[in-house]
Amino acid sequence: MNQLTEIGTNKTIIYSLVFIFVLFLTMGVATQNQKLTLITLVIAIIPVFFFLILFRFKILGLLTVMIIPLSLKMDLGTAVVSLPGEVLILGVALFFLFYSLNRKDRTDTKVWKHPVTILILLDLAWSVFTGLTGELPIISLKRLLIKGIFITVFYFFFIDLFRNKENLVRVWLLYGIGLIIPVIWTLSRHSQYDFSKVVSFVMPLPFYNDHTLYASCIAFILPVIFLLGFRSKWYGFHRNWQFIFFGIGMLFLIGGYFSYSRAAWLSVIAAATAGLLIVFLRFKPIHFIAIVIAGVVLISYYGKDIYQNIEKVDDISRKENVEEHFRSVMNIQTDASNLERINRWQCALRMFRDRPVTGFGPGTYQFVYGKYQISPEMTRISTNHGEKGNAHSEYLMYLSETGLPGLIFFLLFIYLVFAKALKIFNSISDKPLKWLIFAIMTGFISFLVHSAFNSFLDTDKAAILYYAAAAAIVSTDLYHFNKKKSAS
Repeated sequence: MNQLTEIGTNKTIIYSLVFIFVLFLTMGVATQNQKLTLITLVIAIIPVFFFLILFRFKILGLLTVMIIPLSLKMDLGTAVVSLPGEVLILGVALFFLFYSLNRKDRTDTKVWKHPVTILILLDLAWSVFTGLTGELPIISLKRLLIKGIFITVFYFFFIDLFRNKENLVRVWLLYGIGLIIPVIWTLSRHSQYDFSKVVSFVMPLPFYNDHTLYASCIAFILPVIFLLGFRSKWYGFHRNWQFIFFGIGMLFLIGGYFSYSRAAWLSVIAAATAGLLIVFLRFKPIHFIAIVIAGVVLISYYGKDIYQNIEKVDDISRKENVEEHFRSVMNIQTDASNLERINRWQCALRMFRDRPVTGFGPGTYQFVYGKYQISPEMTRISTNHGEKGNAHSEYLMYLSETGLPGLIFFLLFIYLVFAKALKIFNSISDKPLKWLIFAIMTGFISFLVHSAFNSFLDTDKAAILYYAAAAAIVSTDLYHFNKKKSAS
């Protein structure tokens, strides 16, 4: 009788807590009170977080993947934090470090000796050096702390997580599941404005701060989602699931299309083209490098002719015609978005010329580039003090903030990840794993192309996919590809 009473009491407490949670959450959503909504979610997650971190740590890591696309930016006064995602990432990072230092086998030494890991550590070490010798050391160290946490969780923890091959699919699928609500939310809001391009920039708020970040993340996971649609049985799903995966893929395609992100559209086309060249013409990294070098040589040689032709393009990125919107990528006369991007690129190059070796330090571009602007290049959307935004290019961000050595480390990292992925794809006999690595690599290529026009690696929503792709390829290389080597 006492046991029944105790069970009844426990149920009453649980039901009461759930009712209070739903009540406050409903109040927050109904009144559009973002702080109340976030505080309610955080309070609800705390007990679950501690239970999982103590008893189901890897499940917590997987849940964090799904929560990141759903996290909202919250201004805490002294800092803007993405909740609850960044809190979970920090918790996973701290516990993983504690776990790694205290478990008997520690972290597999093969991970530390892998060339991709070595380059990540060289990049991080050089970034620390440039931060300490840079323009704003405190700003740089804050940025490096965030980068270190991202690498700890999204690279080292994920390599450990990916020892179980099933987790390779789960991470991308969980991110995709988490992304469904932001995409539906964005499309729903956008439909109220008849999907006008003029308002597309702010439609992904509050989940994604920028339509280009939102579209970039969609493009990154699309290949895996469609792979699951075509070959769901390979990955342990019933055949009926393929319709669900195709539905999610089509939802994401529509979301990416109505993002009106020209960089995302271009990156998808480039990634699809690269994928076809790899599958049908057996392209290797050296072939892609040759294409890039040939492109640079042709642009340098025919630069004047190309510029004269581009000058004739007058399509504006805000026009409602989609074809003109896409062609407006080449408008460098009247398109404010393109002109401002060129302004930022020029500032980054001038910063590099001033400090070619060490740069100005990580995270400093937005605070420094203002004095490198010149009046003829400024646009109506430029800021007089140059205190907002970034270089609109991941490559130029590296060049201006960490100098030429920093950019070289970054490019070598990209090359090695790409080369390892191609080696696995061309050699592995495990078909499901072969095509999963291909899908991840294709998403990775889309991000690299997009990175020529935007910079997102300081955001958790993009960094997770970037480092997880590297972790998936390294983990496959170490544990699922060359069994004899990994056993030695």
